[in-house]
Amino acid sequence: MRDIVTIPPVVNGKDLKRLTVGFLKPRAHALLFDTTINDVRNVRFNIYEIGVLAAMKFHVHALRLRQRPSKNSEYFIHIVIDTSNYMQWLVRDRTNNIKFPSCQCTLSDIDIKSAIIQSFVHVLSRKHSRYVDVLMQLKGMYWYHNGAAVQDRSTLLSTSAGVMF
Repeated sequence: MRDIVTIPPVVNGKDLKRLTVGFLKPRAHALLFDTTINDVRNVRFNIYEIGVLAAMKFHVHALRLRQRPSKNSEYFIHIVIDTSNYMQWLVRDRTNNIKFPSCQCTLSDIDIKSAIIQSFVHVLSRKHSRYVDVLMQLKGMYWYHNGAAVQDRSTLLSTSAGVMF
């Protein structure tokens, strides 16, 4: 992954946030989120996959930082949460756009945010020792599915796209 991601020469914490959040915008097309042409599970899976790509890029950029995630886990958690909030805004913005008047997304804001957080947990779990504090806090958050709080994320993963990851 490191070989295919363009890495700026100097990355600080602000750049990490800007690069992670900025990665979402060009990938957020209304057709991916439109529940009139896609199944709700597929829309959620599309959001999840965009989150996986963002999380991979986040990890590659985080490797370039002088400070490890274990030293300032709160900042890294805030980046993940800000990324999920921005994705929620993008989905609403893209599906309520004048260019696509019939486009709509019936996913709740919590479902959108949890799909992004879930994707970060999935990717960062592969580098567990580096992100142990971040993962503990992210996994401690409640996941939502069909409006109900779910403590076990495997329930979400198995129903998000009909496939268990």
